[in-house]
Amino acid sequence: MKKISRLADELIEDTLKEAADTFFGRRKGIEHEISLFEQKVRELRPLAQRIEQAAKSLNFLLLKGKEVENFWRYLNVEFPLDFDPDWRLGITIPAGLTIKSRYAKLLVYVYQTLAKAIEEYTYGKHVEDTVIKGRKLVTVNYNFLQRWASEINEKIEKINYYQKPSDVLQFVKRMNVEEIEKERIAGAPMKYSLDKDLLLDKLIFSDYKLKRYPDLARDDKTIKLVKRFARGLVKRNKQEIKRILEEISKYAREFSK
Repeated sequence: MKKISRLADELIEDTLKEAADTFFGRRKGIEHEISLFEQKVRELRPLAQRIEQAAKSLNFLLLKGKEVENFWRYLNVEFPLDFDPDWRLGITIPAGLTIKSRYAKLLVYVYQTLAKAIEEYTYGKHVEDTVIKGRKLVTVNYNFLQRWASEINEKIEKINYYQKPSDVLQFVKRMNVEEIEKERIAGAPMKYSLDKDLLLDKLIFSDYKLKRYPDLARDDKTIKLVKRFARGLVKRNKQEIKRILEEISKYAREFSK
């Protein structure tokens, strides 16, 4: 009988160990995955800063913000208007015979810089795998992180629903006959308030402050619209644009030092 009792105790011990490993192991796995997710969020932030720099520079070029709304309306694009005009690009003004041509080229360049940054931020870009030769990888991007956050939340929902702490504790207590008898005598109900306290919190994607930007076209038709807008702006505000170009030239000289 002692041998049978010992075997039963060992079986109970193994069962409890497996239950604990499953309960804590899955939670630990989620915590590790969230840590990896947040690391990738940090990797994307420099690209978000590039978008901000390009948007601020574009707004500066558009008469220091006065023509921003008209510009996006002209292109039929709903773009955020909350970027303060501030020249942040260390580039020289393109060559041209007239202010109109120089300004138009510069506006196109800044617009395309913004469009490329948004495209890479939203969809990523293909790069060579440094481990497996010939394989292409896609860099971290907004869409990938948004999908990943949803997948993590689905896992959290399943763990919170199917692996409630109180259910695990009930299971452990059922393996202990003496404990059950004590609770029966004491009249203590086998109900616990652990679930609410130990719930895994779902990710709130908006808390990571990653903005969603509209795609910006870079086809010939769109570039012609940008140039046309630039020429019309110079025609109406030649002296103001001349001063803006002078400020940009001064900044470029200081930036190159």
